[in-house]
Amino acid sequence: MASQDAEQGARRREIGVAFAIVIACAPARAGADPAPAAAAPAPSPAPVRVPAPDIAASATDTTGGERIIIVDTLHPPRAGLDDLVGAAEGAPGRERALAEPPFVTIVRVDDREGETTSVAEALAQGVGVHVRSVGGLGSFASLSVRGASSGQTAVLIDGVPLSRVASVTTDLGQFELGAFSELELYRGGVPVAVGGAALGGALNMVTRVGPGGGGERWRLSVGGGSFGARHLRVRNLGASADGHRAWHLAAGYAGATGDYVYRDDNGTNLELDDDRWARRQNDGYDAVDLVARGRVRGDGLTFTVGSRTLVRAQGIPGTGAVQSETASLATASELLDAGLEIPAAFGVRDLAADSHAFVFIERQRYRDRDGEIGVGAQDRRYLTSAGGLATTWSLEIADAAARHHLAAGLDVRADHVRDQDLFRGDGPSVSGWRAGIGVALADDIAFGAGGEVVVQPALRLDVERTDPIADTTSPLGPMALAPRTDLYPSPRLAARIRVAPAL
Repeated sequence: MASQDAEQGARRREIGVAFAIVIACAPARAGADPAPAAAAPAPSPAPVRVPAPDIAASATDTTGGERIIIVDTLHPPRAGLDDLVGAAEGAPGRERALAEPPFVTIVRVDDREGETTSVAEALAQGVGVHVRSVGGLGSFASLSVRGASSGQTAVLIDGVPLSRVASVTTDLGQFELGAFSELELYRGGVPVAVGGAALGGALNMVTRVGPGGGGERWRLSVGGGSFGARHLRVRNLGASADGHRAWHLAAGYAGATGDYVYRDDNGTNLELDDDRWARRQNDGYDAVDLVARGRVRGDGLTFTVGSRTLVRAQGIPGTGAVQSETASLATASELLDAGLEIPAAFGVRDLAADSHAFVFIERQRYRDRDGEIGVGAQDRRYLTSAGGLATTWSLEIADAAARHHLAAGLDVRADHVRDQDLFRGDGPSVSGWRAGIGVALADDIAFGAGGEVVVQPALRLDVERTDPIADTTSPLGPMALAPRTDLYPSPRLAARIRVAPAL
């Protein structure tokens, strides 16, 4: 991991030139994928739940590539006076941002086509977001929201959590921005469907299916830049003529040499005579990812299935003063998930259900056989496997005093990690596991004819059983740690008062 001097040097010196060529192909025939005709404004009866369209196809205002909106995949906007619908035609994003107490920043990846930007850099432009990186393309990066530690910000891919018993902090540097369609960054109140327990918020990296906002079906991007930066990505976004089936198929490669120049203080911050300019070494990476995601809509339900494969090899450059020459980390992972949405469960118009399941397998090998990084030589293999089920139910209830949007969620998850020492031949293997169950309840209570006052109480309860990984640093050999059971209650209360259409 690079020292602070190396990171600062990278920021001062890693200034290069990058270029990208992006080709997007829309349907050749004008009627190949017709857009629905605009309907005349209708009166405001009790809203009817309909499947929410992809955000990529919705019109919202943009500011510097960032869009702050409220996302509710199971319910349409609440009808009422100046509340989400029928107001601020030129800036619908503003109306959505003012609609609910919690909010989410949506970063559309397609808006950044042609830029050499990482996931961390795209998020760092958001309000209240701090990204820590050790410098260099593809290097380790973590996310902090509103001052919370990186481990207190949940990171998900298409709703699948990536935290595990071996590490609660997710490395954003291993993901390429072009591998996703949108980044949803929740601040403060995290929706029940995303877990709802993270203190610092949550980041959900989303893969949208179906043609893009401009109707394009094929997209090809080729680019290169300084310090050996290169990338190639091809993507097919398609849908059937009736719109009942849609898909997202993509393959991408990204890599860099990372041989930038930085100021090396030789490990002596107060001694300037031994400072010198040095070139970063063993800082390159190569990564290939494959994405396949499909959606089928039938009578009263939507079924989604997805697969995401990542293969990555990278060097570990060491500190700024003492660089490594051979240390490396290789990663191969596979994520499978499936989901089912029912807008009107059991035939009840105002009852919606959203359920999904996932399986995640990751294999890593860390090599430092010359002892350049740690206190001793290492050659370790890590195997992580995880799986889970989650379901969220919501119900709309309206009476003379207020309108309620009740939500309840239940999720069960488990993960297991094995650590094997390969430096001494077929060395000892230690493992750890964690299993948990979470229950969440929330209510969105709106008062007034147009929902001018909204109060959102929520409570989540998690029970986890953990058998930690043994301590392998003891000179007496692996030291077993006692299993434990933890109970985590997470209450939350949010409120919004609209005193004027823009305040």
